[in-house]
Amino acid sequence: MIFTLAWWFKKKFENAAIRNLKKKFIIPESVEIFYPIVYVGNISIGENTYFMKYCELVTGSSSRIIIGANCAIAKNVTIRALTHAKGLPLKRLSNLIEKDVIIGDNCWIGANVFIREGVVLGNDCIVGSNSVVTKSFPDRSIIGGIPAKLIGLNE
Repeated sequence: MIFTLAWWFKKKFENAAIRNLKKKFIIPESVEIFYPIVYVGNISIGENTYFMKYCELVTGSSSRIIIGANCAIAKNVTIRALTHAKGLPLKRLSNLIEKDVIIGDNCWIGANVFIREGVVLGNDCIVGSNSVVTKSFPDRSIIGGIPAKLIGLNE
């Protein structure tokens, strides 16, 4: 009985957090987000996209993250549209480097992937687990590695 009550409260608060997230950003009701997820900034997500747990989406004041429709984002994915300049102390955040991150429609992002600022992934891309994406790739690319490289084409 105690477990059932605790589970009910957990689900109630998780669902409220997800509803708040969908009101705050451009996120259609068809998007599935498995709590917890960290989100900060200007974020737009297309229809029928879903996120597994522990994802992090962070933008700055002038950068955006745009994710297309029908995408699958696995657990522990980090997408950051900003970074600090080389050699800049972490305490000084006035000289941030901000660039949009755009992920096309029908993309699959594997678990534990890190996507850097300025990356554009075309439609129908697949990113292998544990990859670090530091540059852009065209439609139908299959990429993976550290840093991510083109492995093949998604035919």
